[in-house]
Amino acid sequence: MKNYDKDILSILLKAGRNGLQVKKIALHVCNINSTLFDAVDPEETYKYVRNFVRRNTKGRSPVLKATDRWGCYRLNMRSEKTKKMLEQL
Repeated sequence: MKNYDKDILSILLKAGRNGLQVKKIALHVCNINSTLFDAVDPEETYKYVRNFVRRNTKGRSPVLKATDRWGCYRLNMRSEKTKKMLEQL
């Protein structure tokens, strides 16, 4: 399994304050990483994105925040963890 963390962060950075649903994030990650000869498994990608969201929405200063819409997440720009992760992009 490839590490898709940077792709997820860049997608959410482009999404802005409105954020995106987990399934939409997974779809974008699949499209970014699929080539003509090497397709990425959408189900595995969805599971990875879902687990990434679960891991990063917990704690005192989480990397991701839920939006007003159900199942949508955005970057928490007030978090120091988020700033450090974005510097690595």
